[in-house]
Amino acid sequence: MGDREVYLNNVWVNAAKNQREYDEVEAMKKRYQDCKRAETGATIICPTCKKRIIKRTYNKIFCKNDCKDKFWNNTSDKRRERAKDFNRK
Repeated sequence: MGDREVYLNNVWVNAAKNQREYDEVEAMKKRYQDCKRAETGATIICPTCKKRIIKRTYNKIFCKNDCKDKFWNNTSDKRRERAKDFNRK
């Protein structure tokens, strides 16, 4: 492959990766809203790791604090970039 083909392939791969990230973030946001609407005592799915849990209190949404942190660091573009920079160091 020539340089142009390699470049175009990299652009395509990055675009597909960004679309997958966007789709996953949107799915996490939808699961979050579903958990917020669920009544206490219902079985909910953690928006981040997709683990099934019982909503024991009205504000229970995540299975653990790590999932909560990961969710909030990924749903905002600015925070997602900051988290990526932090993880690279």
